[in-house]
Amino acid sequence: MPVPCVRFTAGFLLAATLLYPFPMQLQPRQQTTGETAAAAQGTEAPANTGTVHSQSTVLDPITQKELNKALEALRAENPANAKKHLQLASQLAPSDPDVTYAWGMYYGETQDWANAEAYWQKTVLLYPHYPFAWAGLAQLDLRKNDLPKAIDNLERAVQASSSTWHLEERLAEAYFLHQEYDQAEKHAAHAIEMSGDRASLAQLILAKVYLQRNDSQSALKVLDTLLTHQPLGPRVNEARRLVTSLRWSPGLTQQTVGDGFENAQSAAFAMPEELVPPMRWMPLGVDEWIPPVEQGVACPLQKIQEETEKRIREFVSAINSITATETLEHEVIDVHGSPSKRESRKYAYVASLKEVHAGQYSIEEYRNGKMVQDIFPDHMRTFGLTSLVMIFHPAYSDEYEFSCEGLSRWHGGKAWQVHFQQRPDKPARLRGYKMGNQMYSLSLRGRAWIAVDTFQIVTIETDLVAPLPQIPLDAEHIRIDYAPVQFRTFKGELWLPQSAELYVDFNVRRIHRSHRFTNYMVFSVDETQKISTPTPKSESNSAPPEKKQNF
Repeated sequence: MPVPCVRFTAGFLLAATLLYPFPMQLQPRQQTTGETAAAAQGTEAPANTGTVHSQSTVLDPITQKELNKALEALRAENPANAKKHLQLASQLAPSDPDVTYAWGMYYGETQDWANAEAYWQKTVLLYPHYPFAWAGLAQLDLRKNDLPKAIDNLERAVQASSSTWHLEERLAEAYFLHQEYDQAEKHAAHAIEMSGDRASLAQLILAKVYLQRNDSQSALKVLDTLLTHQPLGPRVNEARRLVTSLRWSPGLTQQTVGDGFENAQSAAFAMPEELVPPMRWMPLGVDEWIPPVEQGVACPLQKIQEETEKRIREFVSAINSITATETLEHEVIDVHGSPSKRESRKYAYVASLKEVHAGQYSIEEYRNGKMVQDIFPDHMRTFGLTSLVMIFHPAYSDEYEFSCEGLSRWHGGKAWQVHFQQRPDKPARLRGYKMGNQMYSLSLRGRAWIAVDTFQIVTIETDLVAPLPQIPLDAEHIRIDYAPVQFRTFKGELWLPQSAELYVDFNVRRIHRSHRFTNYMVFSVDETQKISTPTPKSESNSAPPEKKQNF
């Protein structure tokens, strides 16, 4: 069963694009003049609070390297070294939200609160779902003793990153300081549950909430858990003081705990460690950031779908085999978001796409004449990625919900921006992961950019609708770019994959792969022919017409 495929060394895991029917499982930026001038001088630009839209891309390796070094310096409380690397990163990406946020971190560490606020405000304008910037602004609100505003900003932070227990902990703290004890209890308990009893501040808050209710036994139980799991933690001294007080005075009162407001400013640490974000290594999800579209332009979704289906049908019927030279770049990503291992491979690539039964398609991929995982880095095999355009084929399109977001500018031209998502009442048949003999289907959501003039798919991106904890697969992001290729023996042109980017987060292992395809050749085979490694010479090496890309 053809499936894009990931297999670990011990045959643990296989991931793939499923064109063959799968058993039904229902329910499953713009740079400002000031920034340009500042970059040319090697200095940081003043924060610009104008609205700028950040694209959902990963920074280029050089910029990411400088940003990573800046964040490491901030963790080490070395702002001078951080500034040096931030200046270099700003030259290349002055309006990237990670870069502007890091400038806010720098100014926070140097206690220049006005500039810290300006840069964090700019960050949430660039990218409104940036949780660390909202949390940073909340810390500044706490410094001003503005608890309602701090709570509002922390609520935004939690909404943007609901799986980050540090943010839940900070929100519980703010509610406690504002004497909203029910909300403090709710968020403290959630933080403790998510952290596996590592949220020591949340445990202290929960104990104090119980004390507010004169429930010293529950408070002692929480504090004992804190001291058991973190005997040397940062809040041990306060926990031990409370335990001692409770042992001697079981009827501890609200006055002993304090009224809450007196500690608001002290709660705003100069630079809380949890405000240093993890290194970004995967692009923003398709629903985390929606690229801007032109205002007032009607979107003919039905026509777009009909015409795109025709292009996909033409592609399938025109060929049943292509060859190319494939270059693979494989990276293992460390905990800081930086590549810890790199490896490159080159293959003679052959792909065969055909209809095996009515409405049922099969894709086979060969690299150097083989279909085994041993020829891939880390014995991890990927295949079928480039066939994701079959989402728009009538054999599969009724399994997805489509919506047109509008007309956008993409790759120097105009394209219809179409969002899609797996329907919950239909089986997920296009992509899956295999562990042992068990295949797990993946429900996908994504976005496609479809050329206005040709209705060809220019770019397609996909994410998971939900993680797959059985593997465990926390996240997966795919981006494929297509471009026209002309052949001497084929009338017209075919839109074929130019590149494919795969980002996979297996919780304890992160992988990034880049696939590049060149030297395309197209041919047909009948059922009796055997696919073999293509000869190096490619028909597509002939000079293409102007404005047409030839691989």
